[in-house]
Amino acid sequence: MKQITLLYFAQLGAQAGRSEERLTSDAASVGSLFAELKHRYGWALPQEKVRFARNDSFCGVDEPFDDGDVLAIMPPMSGG
Repeated sequence: MKQITLLYFAQLGAQAGRSEERLTSDAASVGSLFAELKHRYGWALPQEKVRFARNDSFCGVDEPFDDGDVLAIMPPMSGG
């Protein structure tokens, strides 16, 4: 099991009821953790629409975790 700090942005944070949390998980990759969180928080947004950054670098869904990693989960955003 690894302890991961999660950062949620925009509607994902609103739906989770928090913008950040520490989680212990045995998820093997970013994609498997996202599936776990999607089930937990009822997120409707498909994984293909979400961007991930592990330790301040964008990453793909196959990226593995190390204990103590920080994962930012970002839905599509627009602005002016």
